Amino acid sequence: MLPTPLAAPDTVAALHRLFAAKRKRNSHFFIGTLGVAALGGVVVGTAPSTWAGLDQAVLGIAIIAFVSLPAIVAETVIALDYNKKSEQQAIESFQARKLPRYLKRKMKAKYFQ
Repeated sequence: MLPTPLAAPDTVAALHRLFAAKRKRNSHFFIGTLGVAALGGVVVGTAPSTWAGLDQAVLGIAIIAFVSLPAIVAETVIALDYNKKSEQQAIESFQARKLPRYLKRKMKAKYFQ
């Protein structure tokens, strides 16, 4: 009986490419989100400290609270899903022939090239 290989090298490489692409994409979104948060901070910081400046301050706080913070939370969750530890677990799952369904769906042809 011939020994079965632990993993197909092309699929393991595709998993590496998938996780690397997700981490890179997430880092770009994170930098953009920090820029939006900084914009909200500038809007708040440049608001005059009078009743007339209250609308500007509220706008800046709204940018931070309703745009930046939820985006940062979402990006943190994605970062945890595609970190190096998760990548290693995915490879081990593939080797055990138990790759999770969500990863099977994400394995596109572009990651195999």
